[in-house]
This record gives sequence, C-alpha cells and structure tokens, in this order.
Amino acid sequence: MGRKRIEPSNCTIDYLSILDEHGNIDTGLEPEIPHEVHLKMLRAMLLGRRFDERLLDLQRQGRIGT
Repeated sequence: MGRKRIEPSNCTIDYLSILDEHGNIDTGLEPEIPHEVHLKMLRAMLLGRRFDERLLDLQRQGRIGT
C-alpha cells in the first residue's frame, strides 16, 4: 500500500501504511524503531484506551458532562 496522499477540499494529508489490503507487512516500508520505543508506544496506546473506557463509563453514569 505504501504512501498515499488524501486531498480534501481544505487540506492535504499524507499517511504511510505498512500493511497491505490483506493485512500483510511490507517489510520495505517497516520503520526502524527500537524495541524499547515500541514498548513505550504500546503502553501509551493502552493508557489511552483505559482512559477512554473509564470516561465512557462515567459519561454513561451521568457523572461527567459531554
């Protein structure tokens, strides 16, 4: 899949996908990221998901506004 450019009416967005349409990794596009950085990114994603789950629960209970 590789690099692709999206041009909506008011901006241009570039993104990089290292997975093809079948979910296979294109190893030529895979970034060189140290293992420690991968772990740090994973922890940040998990923390964000935990916050999202908690805030959604609080919103459903009416304990926070939207």
